[in-house]
Amino acid sequence: MDAGRLAGVPGLDGGEEILLDAVYHDTANLRLARRGVTLRRRTGGADEEVFDAVERRLGRPSDAPPKLVRLLGDRLLKRGQPPNAIAAYVQRQVEEMGRQDIRIRQGGEDSVHQLRVASRRIRSVLQAYRGSRWLIKELRWLGGVLAPARDLEVLREHLQAEVAALPSELALGNVRQRLTETFAPREQQARDEVLRTLKSDRYFALLNRLDAVRIKPVNKKKRLRKTKSRVWNNGTLHDVRKAAKRARYAAEASRKPKLARRLKKLQKQLGVHQDSVVARQELRAMGIQSHLDGDSAFTYGLLYGCELRRAELVEESLPRKRKV
Repeated sequence: MDAGRLAGVPGLDGGEEILLDAVYHDTANLRLARRGVTLRRRTGGADEEVFDAVERRLGRPSDAPPKLVRLLGDRLLKRGQPPNAIAAYVQRQVEEMGRQDIRIRQGGEDSVHQLRVASRRIRSVLQAYRGSRWLIKELRWLGGVLAPARDLEVLREHLQAEVAALPSELALGNVRQRLTETFAPREQQARDEVLRTLKSDRYFALLNRLDAVRIKPVNKKKRLRKTKSRVWNNGTLHDVRKAAKRARYAAEASRKPKLARRLKKLQKQLGVHQDSVVARQELRAMGIQSHLDGDSAFTYGLLYGCELRRAELVEESLPRKRKV
């Protein structure tokens, strides 16, 4: 590596002794280390800028276990084997929540969505197989916090793509600018709320309970059949979608891949429909505000019609015999 091209490193010279002092922090039972997490305070040696510059040139650190974890070795308490497939599924999702929690704090792409998915999978399994009501309630609360950050991003990107696909003569007024002005502050507010939640006592209490969660499903086949039968026994298509998602995750946990795939297909169809409903609400509001501001509202009406047709196509594609 050419040190002369590395910011913060003026050059390479002879050897120099540098004293680095590292203090590792963990719980009494090494809970962080057991999850492959290292919390370290290091003092001495050069500034953070040099480490950042080296990382940009050499790439991200290895995915190998942290040095502390390797040193502790047998001192780390390993989890016992899950008693059944459903418990193993829940444990994997709890571990995934831990990974995505870290990525959110680091600004990782798609991390909020992945944390939301993992928490929803756990909640769906608990609902299907009569797990802790407290956990179900708290996971629903967490999902409610995570939802706006993800949904606003997806909606903005969808509408921006729809506007970009229009012929220039149909994109009238300040449509692109208004999309940015409408969604940017709301997305930032939603993300700030997520970060505040991840620092809250309520969230940490939820993680503690999840870390010790145990699920012993009784009448597994019967519970799955009951969950599946409820899919179409709901009022709106949005309710059907949520029920299909819950049944899909219960099927995944029970190792029923064919059923899970059918439910996933239905869930995606109804997801397109729900996205259209939400998009139309936003387009109507932006169109009204555009008109009040003296700007053209034509494009919002055009996009509203496209979204309406998108929902109609989904409704036409749904099976007449409502079963999965």
